[in-house]
Amino acid sequence: MSVIVVRCTMLLMTLLLCAFVLLDLRWPPQPTQRIIAMRLITMGMTPAMVARIHDAAAMWTSPGVRFALTTQTSPEAHPAGTITAGSVVPIGSARTDHYGGPGGIVACSIMIDIERGGPWHDGPDVPPEGFYDFQTAAAHEFGHCLGLNHTTVETGQPVMGAKIHAGAEGGWKRVLAPDDRAGRDTLFPVRPVVPVPPERRRSGCALFGG
Repeated sequence: MSVIVVRCTMLLMTLLLCAFVLLDLRWPPQPTQRIIAMRLITMGMTPAMVARIHDAAAMWTSPGVRFALTTQTSPEAHPAGTITAGSVVPIGSARTDHYGGPGGIVACSIMIDIERGGPWHDGPDVPPEGFYDFQTAAAHEFGHCLGLNHTTVETGQPVMGAKIHAGAEGGWKRVLAPDDRAGRDTLFPVRPVVPVPPERRRSGCALFGG
C-alpha cells in the first residue's frame, strides 16, 4: 500500500471560522454507512480522556458514517488507524494524518498533545477559565479524519473552526454545528432507502361455474 500522509495542526488560540472546506483526499464512496475503525491507545491518558474521545467520535455519527473505536494499552509500530496521546511537533495541540491509496483515504491517525498542549479539561462539564476542552479538540480531529478542513463560517460555533478558546466561551463544542453536519453529509451522503415493491402475488382461488 502506498501511503500519503497529510498533516493538520489545530492551534489553541482565538477561534477562526469559515464555511466548511473539504480536504483533497476523500474516503472512497460506498452505498452503505462507512464504518471507520480506529484503535484507541490509552497509554498516558486518564480514564476521563478515554471517555471524552469516545464521546467525540459519537458526535459525528450519521446514517452515512460512524467511528468504531477499540481500546488497547500498548502502542503499535505503525500509527495508521490509531488515536494516541503524546507530543505533537512542531506546534499546536493535535494532529491528524491521512493514509491514502489508489482509491482515496484508507486510514487516518490522531495524536493529541497532552504534554505541551492544554492545560486540558477532560470532564463532562464546562471547562473552567484557562483550560481547553479535551472533547472539543478530539471532535475537531475526528472531523479532519473524515476529510474536513478548517471552516470559515462564523455562526453556530462549528467544531471545525481553526482555533479554539480556553474556557467555556467559544471553546466548549459538544454538539455539531449546522456547518459541521453539512460538511459531513457532503462527504458521506445519506442515501435514501429505496422501497422494494411487494412481489405480485396471484390468488389461489378460482371460481368454477357449472
